[in-house]
This record gives sequence, structure tokens and C-alpha cells, in this order.
Amino acid sequence: MNRLLRSKQGCWTCRLRRKKCDERRPICAACESLAIFCHGYGPRPDWMDNGGKEKAMANDIKKAASRQIIGSQRFRLVPKLLMASPAGPSSYGNTSNAGRKAIGPVRNSPHRTVDRGTAPTRPELQDDNIVSKSPLLPTMTSTETVLLMHFLDKVFPLQYPLYTPNIIQGGRGWVLSLLLRNAPLYHAALALSALHRKSSLLVANREKWRMVSETQQETHLSICLTEFQNSIRNLDQWLKEEKKGDILGIMASIVQLVYFELFSGNCSTWHIHLRAATDLFRGPYMDRWVSLKLMGPSNATSLPDTTSDEDNFLVPEDEAASRFLWGVVIWLDIISCVTTGKSPRLLSVHDDAISASSQIQLENIMGCKNWVMLQMSNIAALQEHKTRATRDGSIDATAFEKRADVIRKELQNWLTADFLEHLRITNLDPPPSNLVVPSTALVTRMFALTAFIYHHVVVSGFQLQTDELNTTIWEAMTLLRTLVPITSMHTIVCPLYIIGCVAKGEDKDFFRNIFSKAPLLEPSLVHRSKILAILEQIWHVRDTTPDGWTWEESIRLSNSSLLLV
Repeated sequence: MNRLLRSKQGCWTCRLRRKKCDERRPICAACESLAIFCHGYGPRPDWMDNGGKEKAMANDIKKAASRQIIGSQRFRLVPKLLMASPAGPSSYGNTSNAGRKAIGPVRNSPHRTVDRGTAPTRPELQDDNIVSKSPLLPTMTSTETVLLMHFLDKVFPLQYPLYTPNIIQGGRGWVLSLLLRNAPLYHAALALSALHRKSSLLVANREKWRMVSETQQETHLSICLTEFQNSIRNLDQWLKEEKKGDILGIMASIVQLVYFELFSGNCSTWHIHLRAATDLFRGPYMDRWVSLKLMGPSNATSLPDTTSDEDNFLVPEDEAASRFLWGVVIWLDIISCVTTGKSPRLLSVHDDAISASSQIQLENIMGCKNWVMLQMSNIAALQEHKTRATRDGSIDATAFEKRADVIRKELQNWLTADFLEHLRITNLDPPPSNLVVPSTALVTRMFALTAFIYHHVVVSGFQLQTDELNTTIWEAMTLLRTLVPITSMHTIVCPLYIIGCVAKGEDKDFFRNIFSKAPLLEPSLVHRSKILAILEQIWHVRDTTPDGWTWEESIRLSNSSLLLV
């Protein structure tokens, strides 16, 4: 056993694997490089028992490491790949089909693109019927048609339940347009669709059809990765030529791969894809296009000008796709920080990208207004600053408090204004059960209350309670119990998690109930099933720590594995 625990300071995963650990926090480099779960540096885990649990954990980690090495290409969307020279080989492409075998030969479909884009490709499946041979449409099998419609009808709304663009914004037509113009995105969507169908069929005990869906999932994922390699090689040229549709296709593909990892339960790998997406946002594309087109005053209520030169105006579907995709990346980047303890990678552009006047309005994507997410971003940055400064012994308490106070006052001002406009809730006057509040107003209010709680635990921990904090928690719980329909709980996963972290007494049972059944639990969203177990750990550590619970403890316990969507 002494050989097994060769390091007294390394993470528990490296100790168990008997590997050297660089002791980087919150995730060590060894675990990150293999995209395996890093068990951190805290108290000795329950499974480290010198017996069966420890052996089982060792086997699980060994299998995970082997699987990631074999399929490393799927998880290695590192930033340098996004800037790979089109003339040189990409490291992504060198292992494009490692560990995977497509069924049948892969060929290009007779697909006519709209001005640009790579045609979707597919394997020849002998038992499929071709349902389209029109020169204006992609050649699809009947199976692909089913998967495509399943994605549009079931999977996309599951990913973005509050995204309901109006007719002036073009509806969701851009989704289908982008899918049919970009091969990597097309097959990423079909792979995700097949994965969702497989999960649903598993619940329905349809084993035969589940196996078919699993085969479809692997086939389309393999093609997606091959086509993604080709797109990466062309990226530099597309940037020079400002081929907006192709670049949007790459971005959409990466976002779909983030969700693929969540759907398949690989909660330690989504952040690699998200990092690639944020790096694309910060690259030349951002400077030459996004900053000019999406950060000016919003004119979403007026029809786009399609008669102007395309160099100066986006075509309607690309404009809608741009607003949506960049908004999604900003949203996921901010939400990820809650459990990683790091600053948003796009923090430097937030003041412009999600300002009140920006064309990117997050309330149209995930239901919460920009100002709240901007403050969530600032709080995450404050958390990372506090952690780094404390570790280095360089924290300036006065400067820190001043910075924290600015955020707190901003939240108080907005909460008061929002309170007067939509929700008038006091201890003496709770809302009637039949009160109807617009969904965006309710979601924004929940996120705003959550931001205030998040700010408090980041700055002061949980031990120091104030009347203002207790009032905020009371209002949040009142809203959850009276105004938020059970059918809408899956739209506020992040608020539920943060509010759950500070729950006490009977409120814990409320969160146990919410996080243990539908609609928050959904067969294909495997990552959500891990939330309750982490909350239970947080409650235990929080209630048994003599010196008081800090937000750093919750980050350690979540191990940066959760993406709260």
C-alpha cells in the first residue's frame, strides 16, 4: 500500500495510479491530459479502503485512461488545432478514426451547398432507402431523415428549452440551414440524435433498437470527426475569405461535441471542447467579424437588410446563427466557472458582448438577461482572484473588498429594480399560487438571487450569515416552491445547484426531490444524475467543518466535472 500512495501531496487519482502528480489545482495536468476524473486533494476518499472499493476504483480509472488514450482525438480539440495551417497535417487528423470503425465505406453525398460549406457524407448502408436525389437537397437515407427530425424535434429543444425565436428573427430555420451546409455539424447532430434515441430506447427496454441506435451513433460520430479534420485544415483560408457559414459550422460542431460528452456521461471531457470554442471566439474571427456585427446596438426587432452588400451585412440565417452560437458559448463559459473556480475565458469581451445594447441577448437563449450573467461572470473572476492571491500570499484585503462591494451594489440595484417591476415578495406577503410571471422575468429573478448567494459564499463563505443573505435564500426558496413550475425546473439547473449548496433543514429534501426525478433528470442527460450526490457531500462537509464551509470546498467536491445545464 505504501507503494500505491507514493505521494502524500498528489491528487488521489495519481496516487491510486501510482503516477507522478504535478499537484496543480483544481485538476492536475496528468488527469487533464487523459481527460479522466481527478479526485482532488482533500480528505481521504471513502473508496480508499485497502479493499474491494479501492480495487474497483482502480479498475474504473484504468479503463477510463485506456479509453481516452485510444480515442484521444475525440477529446483533444485543443486551441492549437483551431489555428492549424491548412497546408500542414493536423494532429487532430492523424488519429481521426483511432479506436473507431465506421460501417461501410464513406463517400461524399451529391450535395449542393448554399454558396459555401462542405457536403455531408455518410456510409453506404445497404438496407436503407434513398429518400432524396434532388440536386438541390442532400442525399439522405431514410434513417438519416429520422435522426435529423429527431434532433430538430427532441434534442435541440432539450438542449435549449427556452430558445423560442420569433418570426422576425427568422425562427429556427437557420438550424436546418446550417446543418445541411456543414458536414461535421450534420453528423455531430445525427450522432447526438442517435445517442438520445438509444437512451430513450434503453428506458423502454427495446434492446434490439437500442443496439441499432448505438451503431448509428458511432458511425456518425466517426464521420463527424473525419469531416471536422478537413474543416480544421481549411480554417485559416476561411478566416481570410470570411466564409462565415463554414466558420459557424465549426463552432456549432464544437458546441455539439460539448453536449455529446454530457449526454454520454463523460463529465471530465466537456471542458476541453468548451475551451476550443472560446479560443475560436477570441481568434481572428472575433476581431474581424463578431466585434463588428454582434456587439453594436441591437436591432432584433427590425427585419435584416438583405439588399446591402454581403461584406457589410450578414445573410439572415447567418446573423441568427451567429447571435445564437456566440451567446451559447458565452453562457456555457460563464456557467462552467461555478464548478471550476476559474474566470470565464471570454471575460475580456463581456462588457461589449453581453451589454444591455448588444445584439447577443442571453434571455432569448437561456432565459436570463445579460446583466445577471455579466455579474455571475464578475463573481467567478473574483473567486479565481481570491484563490490565486490567497495561495500566493499576495491578497490585498482592502482592494478585494472594494472590488466585491462594487459587484454587490450592482446586484442590489438590479434586484431592487427587478423586484419593483415584476415580483413583489416579502415575508409578510408571499406571491399567490396562481400568479403568472413571464418566463424570462422568473428565470432572470432566480439567477439574480442566485448571483447574490454566489457572491456571498465566494466572499465570506457560509459561516458568516447576514439578514440580507437569509432574506435572499428565503425569497429564492419561496419562488421555487410557489412560482416555478415543476415542468420548468430543468431550465434553472445552475440556480438550483447554488441555492441547494446553502440549503438547510427541510429545504434539503426539496432539492433531493427535484434532483432525483423528471423533468430535471432525463435519460440522455447523464451528467445531471451526478448533481445530487455532490450536493450531499457538500452538505456533509459544510455541516461538519468546524471552521466553516467555503466555496472552495464545493469546487473541490464537484471536481470541475459539472456543467450546470
